Amino acid sequence: MLELLQGSDIPAPEVIALDPDAETCDVPALLMTRLPGHLDLTPKDMQGWLGQMATALPRIHGLPADNSIGPYRPYSDPKTVDVPRWSRRQRAWRTVLDLARGPRPRARRCFIHRDYHPANILWSRGKLSGIVDWINASNGPPEMDVAHCRLNLVGLYGLAVADRFLAAYQSLLGRTAADFHPYWDAIDLMDSGFADRGDVFAGWRVIGPPGLTPDLLRARLDEYAVAIAARC
Repeated sequence: MLELLQGSDIPAPEVIALDPDAETCDVPALLMTRLPGHLDLTPKDMQGWLGQMATALPRIHGLPADNSIGPYRPYSDPKTVDVPRWSRRQRAWRTVLDLARGPRPRARRCFIHRDYHPANILWSRGKLSGIVDWINASNGPPEMDVAHCRLNLVGLYGLAVADRFLAAYQSLLGRTAADFHPYWDAIDLMDSGFADRGDVFAGWRVIGPPGLTPDLLRARLDEYAVAIAARC
């Protein structure tokens, strides 16, 4: 994945050396460059922060699909998941699940990060300085990167912030938020594991905004499910 990014304007690590068979190191190893910057999950300028994350995506999606990496697939079959028992909005979740189990809308195929979200982005002096964790990169619909980032924004900050990110991204393409098909949000929500756990990620408790609790996360996910259902 990293080799495919080399030579592009995407701020990703570069490969220095690879020892996949542990011939030199005691374990399989990859040596890559260190990117400048740090995580910033409490930005002072939320709109600017969202805008820079949105702007980076078309650059990633501008790379052509490459047969050396695999195609996008959901982590789990929507037919094997169910609505969360903890939810107070069962009808909305059922609508979302039905949508996720339905046909995939037509979409172009390109290089996608597959795990694009704020905890995989580095910042330096208020500027986006790096994008990391490319192990899940694949060939697939660009909308999946948008939906996955939106879901994480919902969990970290709430639906309004996720909607602002979508609006920023769609404006770059000359489209409106209403043009974004709800299927992509639905499939990512049901594929994420959020519904099963209904709990705050352990990593978010350490690096995320303060005050995240299971009750708050569940309320935000319920609100998100209602919003997706309303767009069906």
